[in-house]
Amino acid sequence: MKNFTIFITLLFVAAGLKAQDIIVLNSGESIKSKITEVLTFNIKYKKSDSLAGPEYSVKKSNVFVILYENGQKEIITPPPPKRKKNPEKKTNS
Repeated sequence: MKNFTIFITLLFVAAGLKAQDIIVLNSGESIKSKITEVLTFNIKYKKSDSLAGPEYSVKKSNVFVILYENGQKEIITPPPPKRKKNPEKKTNS
């Protein structure tokens, strides 16, 4: 639920931002960037405030979603399924 709330909030924030991609990590942190490459296990990007600077990389397993500058979104790691509370099992002794 926390990830979903963060995701919705970032969608509204992202609508006001232009010319940058946003990487949303599972922790809720967002990185303003320009995605350069999406690989099997990593995502390579440049920070939006330093496009001529170094290229960074983040593990896909740490990324929740990418919000691209053109409005598209790519969910990388879906939120975990909700767990139902299991009633305590009674055992016959």
